[in-house]
Amino acid sequence: MIDARLARFGLDTQEALGAAVIGHLVPFNLWATLLDRDEATVLEVSGEVCAAQLMEEEADGTGVRFVHALVREAVYAGVRPVRRRALHRRAGAALLALPAPDPDAVASHLVRAADPRAADWLRRAGDRAHRAYAWLTAAARYEAALALVEKGGIAPLERAWLLFRLAQLRRFVDALGALPQMQEAARLADQVGDRFLSTRAHLGMGHLLCLGGDYRRGIPQLTAGLAAIGTFTNEEHEQRGRLDPTDRSIGPGTLVVFLAVLGRYDEARAIGEPYVASAPDPETVRRADAAPHADAQAGLGLMQAALGRTEAAQQLFAQARSALRAVDHTFLVGRCAALELSRISLPYHAERLDERRTLAVEGASVGPLALIGWPDDLPSLWHLSLLVVEGRWR
Repeated sequence: MIDARLARFGLDTQEALGAAVIGHLVPFNLWATLLDRDEATVLEVSGEVCAAQLMEEEADGTGVRFVHALVREAVYAGVRPVRRRALHRRAGAALLALPAPDPDAVASHLVRAADPRAADWLRRAGDRAHRAYAWLTAAARYEAALALVEKGGIAPLERAWLLFRLAQLRRFVDALGALPQMQEAARLADQVGDRFLSTRAHLGMGHLLCLGGDYRRGIPQLTAGLAAIGTFTNEEHEQRGRLDPTDRSIGPGTLVVFLAVLGRYDEARAIGEPYVASAPDPETVRRADAAPHADAQAGLGLMQAALGRTEAAQQLFAQARSALRAVDHTFLVGRCAALELSRISLPYHAERLDERRTLAVEGASVGPLALIGWPDDLPSLWHLSLLVVEGRWR
């Protein structure tokens, strides 16, 4: 049916509908650039296509959109593959000329154009998704980048960084399953002599081992990695900008948490208390720098809770959540709330209904369950715990 409508147009209009490569929404300026025509010509074509009810104008007058996704797919499929590839290359070039192009849009066009720059823009799209906590999307972009660059060859260091980022993203889903990727990242970094990445990858291996419950190997690896970071030169410390904010959050506070979980309280206190005392001012700190100190506060909170010192524990958890809220680190805010609920509110203060329900909501809304596809129509594990405590067994 759609092909029949398209057949009514002249050849020039049919050629102009190669704009389907742009996407569902077609801005006039990008359409004109793509076809190498002036905007007046594009406006004339759009009027003809809108009259045929294949497209409709945007309310702000800056472009048009296909009336249905199937219409756009049919038009796109009708573009000859050779021309389609050329149009994607031109669309990618047009987007790259913008001051701040959308990395996902650029990557999409470059991939379809078989452009060698596609892998780099997939990585950039992954980095943006990583910073926004869209970790499943970020992992998909990094995997696509790896698949592309491995077909055409890739520098060991570039591959090491992609593997490192991918392993970090998987740490809450399958920590031990991500370990081989982190080990390969460390091997490649050692091979090319990049001490910064090598150290961070070895630290990441320790973190993954601990998250996977292998503390016997994980704690020494974490400790050794932190000690190695302590020997960094100023130049190496300045390379922290190469890390995503959530990667930079793995530090001494991480070790404090695991030591507290294991009941090694003297060690947790010896590391955690001086580190918390050195925490920067929450008013000026960046998000990536707040997380390690908040981790240490949470670790000390776990220790105090286990010792039955609930007031001290709650104060530490409150301080951690306050510091993390100030820098909009919502994921870790939720994790701290979930820990306080499970280690303090439920065991010690089950009668404080409002307090524990507040913590449950805060913990469930941004906790790690969302990262592993916990169904939206099921209550979180924390809410299930509350239902049991309140006697609602069904």
